[in-house]
Amino acid sequence: MTIDSACSSVMVALNEAVLAIRSGRCEAVIVGGANLNMDPHIALNFRNLGVLSDDGKCKAFDSRADGYVRSEAIGCMFLQRMSDARRVYAKVINVNVNTDGYKAEGIPFPSTTAHEELLRVTYAEANVDPRKVEYVEVHGTGTKVGGPQELHATSNALCPVGREKPLKIGSVKTNMGHAECACGITSVAKVILAMETGTIAANLHFKEPRPDIPSLHDGRLEVVARPTPFNGGLVGISSQGIGGTNAHGIFEPYQGPHVDCLPREKPDIPRLVFMAGRSNESLLRTLDRLVAEGPYPDSAYALLNRVGQPSMKQFPCRGFVIVPVDNAGRDAVKTVQEVPSEKRPLWFVFTGMGCHWNGMARHMMQFDLFANSIRKSHALLLDRFGIDLIDLVTSDEPRSRLWRHLLSPLRPFK
Repeated sequence: MTIDSACSSVMVALNEAVLAIRSGRCEAVIVGGANLNMDPHIALNFRNLGVLSDDGKCKAFDSRADGYVRSEAIGCMFLQRMSDARRVYAKVINVNVNTDGYKAEGIPFPSTTAHEELLRVTYAEANVDPRKVEYVEVHGTGTKVGGPQELHATSNALCPVGREKPLKIGSVKTNMGHAECACGITSVAKVILAMETGTIAANLHFKEPRPDIPSLHDGRLEVVARPTPFNGGLVGISSQGIGGTNAHGIFEPYQGPHVDCLPREKPDIPRLVFMAGRSNESLLRTLDRLVAEGPYPDSAYALLNRVGQPSMKQFPCRGFVIVPVDNAGRDAVKTVQEVPSEKRPLWFVFTGMGCHWNGMARHMMQFDLFANSIRKSHALLLDRFGIDLIDLVTSDEPRSRLWRHLLSPLRPFK
């Protein structure tokens, strides 16, 4: 999907991505933005519009603000549900979009009313108290009309009565210029870096607050004029398109553990890893490296198993390796073979009687998923029939006919 809402394009795309994941239409989404200044006529038009700075500096929120300097950027972000994510930089709490509608001043003129409404709706939908927001990465282009309009809306919506500290604000455009249609990704990158490093980058070229922005003088808003510690809390990111499309997102630092699809208590057992390749030789070399350069975290083995299942036409060779507990390469079992590309018939195989043995589930009880299921059945059988299922499936002692009947498979039905 391609989205063009001018300077708010990336944040509008982020909104579409969040909606797609929440609705179940997508399991994961890549959101990206790119801006390359290859046509001088665009810069000339912006110059004639009066939005470019005379000295090539973006002095957002400053009394000397006279526009921005154009810049280039390319970036992307990968979105997943929290339950699926393996490496998390931040959590997206909510994103929303609206448009200004008709304005007597003209299309490029920002709307305080529309932006304030967007902020109120975005936080209300997420049931978030605006007073919990620690920092807002505002659009902040440094134009003569844009700054007052945006900050009026920001202070009205996010600085209600009872806020104990000023709301910190800043704009990455003072650091690198305005990336225009890709500026949303630069704002997200700045916020993520602040969360990772614990420091909010300084908003450059700020000396004296603009006299036409009361919230900078009465203590409701505070410009981050120097590197400032980031102590956690919620962060807002705003983007405004020159055509009147506004977007805002709420982000939260991720402080929880990484999700691992394997048990929390790692059993002392080898790891089975499936992989695919274009040739047996390349696949075998990859499996050898996997063993030689390990051990890896369980999440890495799980990820390899997931990505090792592409189309057979693309990667016709399949292989697996059983990584030993001590990762001794000489003891690793490896097998590779080429798989026919045509579809094979589906077979159902039913086992006969006597497929069980004493203690057959003892080792499987190391896995939480299996053990929890057995415990549920154990509690039910023990309560109703006095049968100790855990003892039956884990003990090495020979059992009676009851044991044989309990662990024999059901007969196939017609």
